Amino acid sequence: MTKLIFYLRKKILAKGDVMNFGRIIRHMRAIGDTSTEMYFINGETVDIGSENSDIKDRFIPFTDKYADIFQNAIFLVMINHTFFFAEEVSQLKSFPKLNARICFLTMHPNNCLWFANNQLLNPQKDIPEFFKKIKMHNAFTFMDEANRAAANLISGLDFEKHYFPTSYSASEESPKVSPEHDSVRIGWFGRIDTEKIASVINMLDNIYDYCANNLVKMTVYIIGDGNGRNRIIINKYSPLLKIVFTSYLYGNEMKKFISKELDAVVAMGISAIDAAVLGIPTVIPIVSDRNFTANRFVYLKDTSGYSLAWTQDILRCMDMPVITMHRLIADLENGKKEQIGGECRKCVIDNFNVAHCTELFKESVSHTSYYVSELFKTPLVKKTLKDYKRYKIITGRNDINIYFMFFKRKKRVLSQHGIARIQALYYELKKTRDNKHKNNNGEKK
Repeated sequence: MTKLIFYLRKKILAKGDVMNFGRIIRHMRAIGDTSTEMYFINGETVDIGSENSDIKDRFIPFTDKYADIFQNAIFLVMINHTFFFAEEVSQLKSFPKLNARICFLTMHPNNCLWFANNQLLNPQKDIPEFFKKIKMHNAFTFMDEANRAAANLISGLDFEKHYFPTSYSASEESPKVSPEHDSVRIGWFGRIDTEKIASVINMLDNIYDYCANNLVKMTVYIIGDGNGRNRIIINKYSPLLKIVFTSYLYGNEMKKFISKELDAVVAMGISAIDAAVLGIPTVIPIVSDRNFTANRFVYLKDTSGYSLAWTQDILRCMDMPVITMHRLIADLENGKKEQIGGECRKCVIDNFNVAHCTELFKESVSHTSYYVSELFKTPLVKKTLKDYKRYKIITGRNDINIYFMFFKRKKRVLSQHGIARIQALYYELKKTRDNKHKNNNGEKK
């Protein structure tokens, strides 16, 4: 039996990841597939919600109590969670005897970029060296072609086409509801946190431009929420564009709202699939955590390589027909909603059904020959863990999340010169001393 263990980094939200792998677990149970078992480690730190209560036995702590499950397993680790995983697994008493493999994943086109910018001091040197080792062991698999293209771009390598696409289950569909409005209504569907808010604003800007050029008014719905919401300046778009926030909608409530109220949806990943399977025209935007201007979208029906999100650079590399927001609205006004919605739905059914995606996923991760023990022999991992150990001794803080916050400040300091660098170093040393003093006082109390 194959054991696949998805590593969830502590203290982070992991809703989409859990939903996608949860679908695979349910599918394997439904068809009686006992050849593979899947688990989430650090699952106890994630609010899995009532929708995942049926698989709560798959969420386990990263402790020695579950050493038998870890043995001979394949750990699935996001590339930008490499050091977090390494630090945690090394703390297990059973670690010296652990015989397990590792397969690295990317589930967002910027995963490799975040890894390079936030955790590596010299990414131009470290990325090629570390990624060559991963490629040698066939230990990289990607959510889609956009993610693979991003890894190729940053490393200068050409990774194998191993995919584990976002999936949907036929049981999640709902009856189609006829819309009860006359004017075109477009909605953003999904989280609006810091890594996606620039995409939301770019969408709103393009819809507003259409309204201004054609002297029409429109309503846009934002189905979702997040810490980027306050960056949407509603007055900037009024009175031509009315923005309605629904917050999160789930299950049948979400399906009925989208089917009844919207003519088209802008979304990425699982959200795009959930909308398209309802027969709603669905377009994929450029994803960015920084403000940008681009009137470039792609109908889900025209995507390739299972891609449901991409950066501007990656979109340029992919051979897909691009549309503007003006073209989307024109298609809807010309009565093409049902045709395009049907094509988007067919694309999802043919390419993203859970049975197909489960087999792709199992096959893609099975190729890895990278053992966890080998990971600790790589210079990059050895040096990072050594630096973190030194940080713990100096500061008295045993939290790798805080360490990488410090690391980013350290990287900024080292990029400065002259008096500015000296001042920044003094500030960091003083802050470290003050934090250690606070920690020591707290322990005495």
